[in-house]
Amino acid sequence: MIFAIFYFLFFYFLALMVFKKTVANYISKSNSEFTDITIVIAFKNEESNLFDLLFSLKNLSKQPREIIFVNDHSTDNSLAMLRHLLDTLKINNISILESKGLGKKAALSMGINSAKTTYIAVTDADCILPKFWLNNIDSHILKYQPNLLFGLVDYIKNNHWVSMYQKIESRALINTGLGMFYQKKPIMCNGANMVFKKEFWQSIGGYSSHESLASGDDIFLLHQFYQVAPNKVVFLNAEPVLTKAPNNVYTFLKQRKRWASKTGHYIFWWANFFPFLLLFNLIGMLSMVFYYCFNENYGCAVFILVLKIVSDYFIINCNQQFNDKISIFGIFKMQIWQILYPLFIPFVSNKWK
Repeated sequence: MIFAIFYFLFFYFLALMVFKKTVANYISKSNSEFTDITIVIAFKNEESNLFDLLFSLKNLSKQPREIIFVNDHSTDNSLAMLRHLLDTLKINNISILESKGLGKKAALSMGINSAKTTYIAVTDADCILPKFWLNNIDSHILKYQPNLLFGLVDYIKNNHWVSMYQKIESRALINTGLGMFYQKKPIMCNGANMVFKKEFWQSIGGYSSHESLASGDDIFLLHQFYQVAPNKVVFLNAEPVLTKAPNNVYTFLKQRKRWASKTGHYIFWWANFFPFLLLFNLIGMLSMVFYYCFNENYGCAVFILVLKIVSDYFIINCNQQFNDKISIFGIFKMQIWQILYPLFIPFVSNKWK
């Protein structure tokens, strides 16, 4: 019982912190002339997603100096589609490079090293950027002069249960990570909404320290930047970049395996310990529910389950930048899958594409 109360208090405290720090519907419409930013996007087999991305790039309220696409050995029609869309949409400030290395980090590195600006903004090819994305970035750069900005990413609404689960879990992870960041214990961020100084990125060796891992172009970078200059790592307190959640179980499990493969490689001890703490808490609380049910103490079982769901509700819905809220019922429906899916992760590949 004490274990369940600790779980509730821990996530309630983090949720309260995030609620106080985030600003609802913040949009900067800054007219500053600061445009020293290049957007870098690595892509591989994204033929079906490029139109939405390019349309959002064209509709940005403020344009970057340059946009660099790096093709990571696509085997579909992504490259031809990209060139066709550039002609159709009349976007002129875009360069296309062919990655000479293997993997997303090699592709990103090529694009970043080719850029001529002070700041680099990175996102993914399956994303949709908010109209005032660069305005918000500009205002944060001018205010804080950061080495690194990291922002929110949210999933486009999809009624498929796998997509819905990922949206719920992503909200919980993002807000937990943000709460820990405000406690000076950075854990995670998302590379689909990240901005950093090119010179500082080069000074820490770029992605070289974790080049062999299948993912981590975001979290390892956050930790490296924070280790050297913690006061120059800033949360981009603005509307999220949108992306599409996988709508099949296998793709979802592959992504989770890539995430799990990074555990044990982080710079900070708390980042390596935290995934085990969350898993232990989850298993512990659900085990108690089954234990009390087995002993016909249904009152305690219901109390613990309700406490967990309420804790999840607070941490999932505490961020004011997310306009839509996840219902208690939606969270309740996902409890069984939350404990079952880790059992299948060892049986899938962890390749990016």
